[in-house]
Amino acid sequence: MVEKYAGSALVVVTTAIALALVKKKWTSRNLPYPPGPKGYPIIGNLLDFPENPIWEGFTRMAKEYNTDLLHLDVMGSHLVVLNDGDAAADLLERRSVIYADRPRLPMVGELMGCSWSFSIMPYGNAWRVHRRLLHRFFNASVVNQFDDKIHKAVNVFLHRLSESPERFLKHVRFLTGSLALSVAYGLNVGSESEEVYSTSEGAMNAFDIAMVPGTFLVDTLPILKYVPEWFPGAGFKTFARIAKKNIDDSVNSPFKHVKESFEADTITASSFVTTCLEELPELSKDGVDEEVIRGVGASIYFGEHHCHVASAIKSFFLAATLHPEVVRLAQRELDEVLGGERLPDFSDKPQLPYISAVVKEVLRWRPPTPLGSGHRLMEDDTYKGLFIPAGAIVIDNTWAIFRNESVYPDAHAFKPDRFLKDGRIDLEVKDPEESLFGWGRRVCPGRHFALRLLFLTVARTLATFDVSKCLDGDGNPIVPDGKYTPGVISHPLPFRSDIKPRSTHALSLIEGS
Repeated sequence: MVEKYAGSALVVVTTAIALALVKKKWTSRNLPYPPGPKGYPIIGNLLDFPENPIWEGFTRMAKEYNTDLLHLDVMGSHLVVLNDGDAAADLLERRSVIYADRPRLPMVGELMGCSWSFSIMPYGNAWRVHRRLLHRFFNASVVNQFDDKIHKAVNVFLHRLSESPERFLKHVRFLTGSLALSVAYGLNVGSESEEVYSTSEGAMNAFDIAMVPGTFLVDTLPILKYVPEWFPGAGFKTFARIAKKNIDDSVNSPFKHVKESFEADTITASSFVTTCLEELPELSKDGVDEEVIRGVGASIYFGEHHCHVASAIKSFFLAATLHPEVVRLAQRELDEVLGGERLPDFSDKPQLPYISAVVKEVLRWRPPTPLGSGHRLMEDDTYKGLFIPAGAIVIDNTWAIFRNESVYPDAHAFKPDRFLKDGRIDLEVKDPEESLFGWGRRVCPGRHFALRLLFLTVARTLATFDVSKCLDGDGNPIVPDGKYTPGVISHPLPFRSDIKPRSTHALSLIEGS
């Protein structure tokens, strides 16, 4: 059960606290907060939060108040939504030193037990230790160490797609989930990790829901976490208890399995965890211990399985279904480069600018994370005559940034050509790959891995399959409605697509991969 409000009884209990938190509209510097709805006494803008999808609501609200920085006061807690890429870069990138913290999230971090998660960890020494370890394995100069695992996972995906194309959405989840398990733990889905894989689905869905701003009042009023589960309006406690059980199982079980295999010297596949355990004496000099390895391993699994790549690949299939002309142009480029003799590889990327443009447009058109993660401002700041107080939660609205008509004309249309000029990637057009994965010190360390997987999946799928609309009983095309889930990682709702091998030769390439 998802409770947006904890019930009137709980509000009464916490009114005194809320009153103490209410801030004046003007600061001591006599500078105003960014524009936003006026709000109500005590609760502020609690009732002004837009319905899902929240990022579209924030976009409309910013236009209504004619501002790039939108301000809301939720029972004394300040929320600032950045709806412009330049503003996001100015604050979250160029002033990253004071915007690098994360807000306290009692629901996810405490009640659901995800304090190990690198993505929500507060800025500090523990965060630095986790980040250095992730960077050691996933920075741009070494990420190709995972290419063999990516090749294998994508080729398995192509096989599954040829056998049951109508289940393509399930195959996408299997692709990203099985690869993440392999990278993090060296496990293969279908054997020792089947139970972990199944349990993690519910765990990550719960995590996804809880990360959406405004979903749970306990994130605004942390004292509510002490309310007993039986108390009226405390359904969020039941949600958290069930989610915590699934999350704990997903985090602890694979790590325990790999550690026991490592100690018994029965490891059969390399992985992040096994390598870290082997190098632990050296890594310990940098503050790494088994708990850090366990947490980072879980962050890798949760970050890649139910994150950017799965959503982006599904969006790619949606775009290909809706736009046959894009499929034709992409296949023409692939055929010219490969001659139909082999599958594309990473080394082909410089000769495949249109495929690269398709990837960029997929990320821009339907960003997997339409609303960025919240940054907690660590000291008072001012920007263009506006005051942002210390403690404010600052969020980049990726949806609005990628739909800025002055940057991306006809922004709602799917047009890979917008990133091309004279047959090459146009470096003058803002690249969504540079801002989709976060800003400043909070940029996602796994972004290079994610982009490599996305490129190879798109290239090899288009090289071997035709993608088009399904037909109804009367022969009319069935047009997907293009609706998405409201979670912090947004996925297309199930839709139908007609996916067929391009030829018997294409099938032979798949079978030989």
